[in-house]
Amino acid sequence: MTKSHQVTTFANFKSFPRTCVKSVMLILKPPSIFSLTIAQNLWNQLNIPISPIVNDHSIVNWLLTLKNLNHAFADPLLSWEIYFPFAIWHIWLNRNNNIFHNSNSPISIPTVIARTLEYAFTGKFLSSTPSDKITIHARWKPPPHGLYKLNFDGFFSAPSLVGGLGGVFRDEYGNWKMGFYQQHQGFNGTSMELLALLRGIELAYHHNLFHWQSKLTLLR
Repeated sequence: MTKSHQVTTFANFKSFPRTCVKSVMLILKPPSIFSLTIAQNLWNQLNIPISPIVNDHSIVNWLLTLKNLNHAFADPLLSWEIYFPFAIWHIWLNRNNNIFHNSNSPISIPTVIARTLEYAFTGKFLSSTPSDKITIHARWKPPPHGLYKLNFDGFFSAPSLVGGLGGVFRDEYGNWKMGFYQQHQGFNGTSMELLALLRGIELAYHHNLFHWQSKLTLLR
């Protein structure tokens, strides 16, 4: 297949899950989809006659023919539009697994169904469900003209007694002047917050961000 044929074919697959389109392209040739015994077993379990499709259509059209089958499932939550790309994706996954592990494991139909339903619920149904939006009114207040503002924070994990701290200096326009971050052992969240403040003051002192009177106050 030429590159132009590939583009023509996949231009009609905009509604497919993006994770599956790459898999389709990697196993585009029919031998990978239909000739493998494991793949044939998958299509047989779905009662889909593959041989006529392969024999009667060119390599450019067989994929679109399969896509437009609209195979009906007993479960109304399953749709062929979503199931088909997941099915060929699992053929690719299964083929790679068997090659690298020198095995001949069959494709798990329940796994294909489970992932199809997962995508249907999280990607399709939930996206159309209205949800209440939470608005957080928080804005950064700039420092006075000619000064810099330090914003700092600290984090502490009680099980490991390890935390982190960081901070950033910005001018009145919000432009970044300098910043810092480091991991540090501590006792609680408050100690990390105070240590972050201390590191910020030290950094400002060494880079002459203080007025002279402020420097004298710190030295005392």
